[in-house]
Amino acid sequence: MQNYQALIVDGKQRTTLFNVFLPGLNEKLLNFYVSF
Repeated sequence: MQNYQALIVDGKQRTTLFNVFLPGLNEKLLNFYVSF
């Protein structure tokens, strides 16, 4: 479960990074994490 949470944190960090450069892609990634 810790590995799963670490993956989510890493994903959110990457999503935040994408939010700075690619807002459209960030929205798609965010939808993916929510549905996941």
